[in-house]
Amino acid sequence: RDLTEEILTTQTLKDIAQSYTEISSIRLRKIRKQTEGSRRFFQDLSNIFALLRYFAKIKDPKTQNSGNGKTVVILITSNFRFYGKVSNNASKLFMQYTKDYPSQQIVIGKLGIDFLKSQHYSQSYSALTFKTDMPSHIEMMELVKLIKNYGRVLVVYSEFKTILNQVATIKDLTQTQKEASATDRLKRKDYTFILEPEIHKMIEFFDSQIKNVLLSATFLETELARVASRLITMDQAQANAKDLLKKQNQQLIFAKRALFNKKTLETWAALRSQI
Repeated sequence: RDLTEEILTTQTLKDIAQSYTEISSIRLRKIRKQTEGSRRFFQDLSNIFALLRYFAKIKDPKTQNSGNGKTVVILITSNFRFYGKVSNNASKLFMQYTKDYPSQQIVIGKLGIDFLKSQHYSQSYSALTFKTDMPSHIEMMELVKLIKNYGRVLVVYSEFKTILNQVATIKDLTQTQKEASATDRLKRKDYTFILEPEIHKMIEFFDSQIKNVLLSATFLETELARVASRLITMDQAQANAKDLLKKQNQQLIFAKRALFNKKTLETWAALRSQI
């Protein structure tokens, strides 16, 4: 009886894992198509942001100190489980990077918050949770307001490489590292600019709207990595459940055989006692 109940439980878990696998496969195709189709656009937009920041510094002294000169580091995780190790890996990278790096810190998602608490993370940070893993327009605007005045914005998230490989990554939304390469590009005259309106107004626009766009793209990349990780995790869970069912069914066969032998011996013993 106990074995039968265990088999029913394992079969239920196997069915749940199979459902998650099928759902993840559908979502993966949808998000992957959406993400890969816009990657080039976001990359070009990011490069323009870097060039504009450099161009503003050499053209207009008013924009030399854009932002407060400080750094904010954002960790993006999930509110939900069954995503494998992607959230934990991103949280570990966040802890390693911010350990000796002075910065304001924002942690998004219950998994990241819980992980840092379990690791007794001592540094202070702002904890945010959205209704879903993909923030709404209003939630995104509130987040952009929090980071708007920082001179450097770093995001720690899980990046999709392949279906079998998701890597914890740090991304610089403000593209401060690309400003040096922008100098060489301008010297080689790879770009010709006609800037309208005034440069400081363009910087203000980029500091709000473009950060919003690039941050939204990062959330989309993170969701792609999470779904891929869930697909692999649930597929592995389904295979593990299948192996466990095989063992449990063998145990059930042995148990039924033992019970049959026991009843046969008891019947034989009762007949002999009557002779």
